Amino acid sequence: MIKTCAYMGLSLKRMPFGENEENTHCVQLKKRLKNEFKRQIEEEGVCHFIGGMAPGTEMFCAEILLELREKYPFITLSAVIPYETQAKCWKEVHRDRYFRIAQYSDREVMLMKHYRAGCLAYYKNYLLNAADICILVGMQMQDPKCVEVPV
Repeated sequence: MIKTCAYMGLSLKRMPFGENEENTHCVQLKKRLKNEFKRQIEEEGVCHFIGGMAPGTEMFCAEILLELREKYPFITLSAVIPYETQAKCWKEVHRDRYFRIAQYSDREVMLMKHYRAGCLAYYKNYLLNAADICILVGMQMQDPKCVEVPV
């Protein structure tokens, strides 16, 4: 059976470094994420990853996983989209990254056609239910399958 790892966490707006990805804290966060993904692959046997592509944690994770394919060509990535127009009002730079991630993902999963109240909670529950392990960035959850990565 294929072992699946989900990821979720803070949006870019809630990151202490804001949009400055050159900031030492952001660089260190990305290193911690990369190391955790490598640990999940090498020690836990994870080969499928699922998560969103929103600016912040999700975008960082997806880009790191796409980069890790060079070393681990067997890993797959499913991009989970809460609703179709999610990226509509984002800055162009974020939309470009979003569509690039979607292009290189193995699969896209659209949960809802339109935004509606509760769709983001539904999205988080979808990820938790679909995964054997969940990496949480800057979040806490009382679930034994969750691994917390501090910001």
